[in-house]
Amino acid sequence: MFEEYEGFPVASTADEWAALLKDKNIKVVRCEADWKASFECDPSGRHPLAKCTAKAIEEFTRTLVFNNGGLAHANYRSLRNSLTLARFDQLGAMFGISPGLMLDYNNKECAKRATCSSSITDICTSNC
Repeated sequence: MFEEYEGFPVASTADEWAALLKDKNIKVVRCEADWKASFECDPSGRHPLAKCTAKAIEEFTRTLVFNNGGLAHANYRSLRNSLTLARFDQLGAMFGISPGLMLDYNNKECAKRATCSSSITDICTSNC
């Protein structure tokens, strides 16, 4: 039904992502508890942020905003010097967002409800 990237089902369009998030049986990061659990479920060190410092991860985690069962906003400024493009794409996949859709959501911030505006190192999704 959905394309897979790095073992995660991902959406390539905003409409697909809305459909993916409606299906509660699809395992993607939907809330802060899921995000925190993603580190515990990765003893192999394959987590996209495995090579990032604890401080960078904490700063990124504090910026996460969830709405409608999925990611609405994040600021990855603290990660930008630690993440390769492949790791950045893996990070998006954890939330159910394909690399192509991540390009649409990248460099925008959730300025207010349902309003994304231009902003470097931010991600603003259709859940804003």
